[in-house]
Amino acid sequence: MGPNSLCPMGIGRLARASRATYSKPWRHFVTKYLVDVYRDGKWWMANVAAMDVLTQSRRLVDVERNAREAIAVTLDTEPSDIDIKLEIRPIGGVDVEAIRAEIERAHAAATVLQKEASAKAQHLTQSLAMAGVPLRDIGTLVGFSHQRAHQLLD
Repeated sequence: MGPNSLCPMGIGRLARASRATYSKPWRHFVTKYLVDVYRDGKWWMANVAAMDVLTQSRRLVDVERNAREAIAVTLDTEPSDIDIKLEIRPIGGVDVEAIRAEIERAHAAATVLQKEASAKAQHLTQSLAMAGVPLRDIGTLVGFSHQRAHQLLD
């Protein structure tokens, strides 16, 4: 086996990549690129500084696909071999990335609290049922319908 037999992209293309990770050694390398995304008028611009590649999209939903395709064309490889991370620049003075991170943390915290509340509601429902309290009253006490109280007992 030669040095390029594990990687169909070849050594030349690998050397130009910003960072390569071994995904499936018998198949291909997956390369990750940082894509700087910003608004320019009515367009979303996607700049891959590591490769001097710039592409544009009318809608934000298309930015990732267009950036991946532009990189793949430049490297003469498949878009599936390209992994990208989009970084959105501030828009109108709003730090989008920072606020998105805050929202993500808030959702994660809310998920933890929701699981905790559900566990406590189930425990209370089971305790009240063992004490002989009717399901309709349990539902009222816990803040659920009697049907939901019944589900928590299963």
